[in-house]
Order: sequence, then C-alpha cells, then structure tokens
Amino acid sequence: MEPMGSRLWWSLVVATAVISVAATRELWDWRPVDLRRVVVTLREGVGLWAAVAVVAGVINSFPHRTNHVVVGRIPPRGQWHVVVHQVGASLWAMAAGSALPLSAVMVRAARQDVSLAQAVAVVAWMSSVVMITAVAHAVAILVAPPGNLLVTPVVVLILITGLVTLNETALANTGHSSLLASPTWGLLAPVGYWDFNTRTEALRIVLFMLTALAVSAAVVEMRSDDPPLKRAGWTAGYLMAPTALVVTATLMTPVLVVPRPGPGACQSKAGVMVCVHPSQVAATETIRQGAARIVAQLPARNTPIIVTQTHAHPTGIDIGSTLLLGRDAERDRISLEVAQAMAGLRSCPVIGSEEDADHVEAADMLSAVLLARAGMEPGRPIEGTNLATVGDAAFQRWWTQHERPIEECSLATAALQE
Repeated sequence: MEPMGSRLWWSLVVATAVISVAATRELWDWRPVDLRRVVVTLREGVGLWAAVAVVAGVINSFPHRTNHVVVGRIPPRGQWHVVVHQVGASLWAMAAGSALPLSAVMVRAARQDVSLAQAVAVVAWMSSVVMITAVAHAVAILVAPPGNLLVTPVVVLILITGLVTLNETALANTGHSSLLASPTWGLLAPVGYWDFNTRTEALRIVLFMLTALAVSAAVVEMRSDDPPLKRAGWTAGYLMAPTALVVTATLMTPVLVVPRPGPGACQSKAGVMVCVHPSQVAATETIRQGAARIVAQLPARNTPIIVTQTHAHPTGIDIGSTLLLGRDAERDRISLEVAQAMAGLRSCPVIGSEEDADHVEAADMLSAVLLARAGMEPGRPIEGTNLATVGDAAFQRWWTQHERPIEECSLATAALQE
C-alpha cells in the first residue's frame, strides 16, 4: 500500500507554492528586507503552512481507518513506518512547494548582514512546520472521521495561538513567558538594534523536533494492539519530555531577543538628517521626504533637524524602529511625527490644569497647521487661526517670535490667533 499517492503529493506542492507566494508577497514591497524580517513574516504567517498540514493529515488518515476498502487498517507493526512516511512525504511536498518563493526572499535578504542567530531562527521556523505537520497527522489519525475534519484544525489552531494567548493573559506581568515554545509570537520582534537569541532559537529547534517525534511515537502506540494500560503508559512517557521542556522553558523564560548595538547610518540633505539602522538605508529618502515637507515650513536653521530610528542617533525625532505601511502612508506618518515634535507636542506634560490643557491644545493645533501648510490633511479642525493660510514669510516670522514657548509646550492658544 502506498501511504501517499503522487496526485496528493503534487497537490500539496502546488498548494504550498501558492501560500508561500502569498505569505512572502509583502517582502517584495518598498521596505528594506533583512533575514530578521523574513523570519518574522514566516513565523507569524506559519498558519498558512499549518492549513496545508491539516489537509495532508486528514487525507493521510484514511489508510489508518479500520474500514479502509483496500486492505483494511494498517497492521500495528507497520504503523510507525507509514506515519513517518506520511509526515515525511507531506513535509517533502511542502518543502518543494516553498523552495522557490522562499529562496528568492532569502537571496534578497542576504544582501544585508546575516548573523548566526538569524540563520538558526530560519531552522527554528522550519522545525515548527515539522512539529505542526506531525501534530496535524497525529490528531487526524486518532480522531475518527468525520470528526477529524473539525478537531484537527482546531487543535492545530490552539497549537499555533494557544501559548501566545496564555502569555498575554495568565502569564501577563508575572515575569514568565511561554513564547519560546510557541510557533508564533504575536510580535514583530526583533527589529532595529535587536536580534534573535542563538541559544533560544536552538532550544526551539530541539523542542519542536522532540515534540514531532513524541507525538508520532504516541499515535503509533495508541493505535497498537497493546493492552490499554501499557498503551497509556508508553503514550504518557513519549509526551512527557516535550511537556517538561515547555514547562521548564516557561518558568525559566529564556531571553527571546538580544541587543545588537552598532552605529547608525546617517545622511543629511536639505536641512534634514536621517539616521537609520544600517539595514534600513534604502528607506532613507522616503523618511527624509516625509520630514522635509514639514521642515520646509519652518525658518531656516544652521543645523539640520535630526530624524532617527530608535537608537540610530542619540538625539533627534524618534520615528520608531519599524516601517509597517506603504511608501505614501509611511511618508505621511513621518510627516505627522515631525509636525508633532516641531510643534512641541512631544514636550507637553500630562494634563494637570486648565493651563496645561490649553498648552496641549495649542501644540496639537500647531502641528495640524504644519500639516495643512505642507498640503496634507490636518486631521482636526483648525478654525480660529489664519496660520495655515498666511504667506511663508509671515508664518516664519510668527514662528521665530514664539519659538521658545513652542519648544517648551508653553504656547497659549491665544497666540495662534495673532
């Protein structure tokens, strides 16, 4: 009996190729790509590969049914061989389907510096797919049809998201984390001046592969003709090692990401200095354009205004470490960040009095004025002031006269009506 036919194998190849293209599509947008971003995209999108694993598991469960129309249920001694063959064949099909799309993005990412930790993280993601595929097959084989059509995807969904939910609920603010054992993290980390932890990723590989072996051995034992007590004992024994490792890792909470300090890459042009992580140099011009249209509204300065990704420069307007949006939307976000900073909004204290509230209102309105003067949507009403429409020279004179209170967030709303 052939555990997996060629038609199913090729169907899995095609399905995986399609989901691989879909999962990695965003890695071909305007934003720079390094191996960390590739791994994060694959890690958080592993559910697509899980869907293929579920389909493969359910179809491959047919030969294990007692009423299989060809030769009946597989004899107990052949269970291990067939399960391993089915899981292995499914993984081979998924690997074949993923090969071209993933190789293409890996080659693109390899243009940036690649660390050992990032390479190990790639293997950890592959190991998570192995584990998910093994679990999908185990559940599909153990649960009688048609129940396995519902139970298998539910169990796999819990496998992918359950530990993230646990981390965000029961383990929140406890100092412990279950993310090491989770295929997904629900996070975009690491970014900027952070990298994967090599030891943690190696431990994830061990855990995922051990779990795959354990559940495969457990399903064979549970389908064997051994006495019930013996089956239960061996099954518990197989599952004990990965369970203990998950609990230990959760209690010890190894560090998931580690700092990777280094110099920022800075470029200065037209009164704006942009400092970014070296992997983000290709985004410098987009960031500069977003800042420049706000800076162009202000009086000329002797020194450039610094716009920086987190930790790329010790001072300046921090725009964060991650670029998440399309080019135009990201450019608009940068403009908003710079407008708020230049209007003093970031210097405003927590509102504690009517005077504080008036200062915050003035800073917020002034940032909207800057956006409007730059030809953007101000995001709020700006009636009561003509600063959005006066000439450039008049606006810059007004700004120079009020520069100190603007910087200190002590500007009154009445000053906007002068």
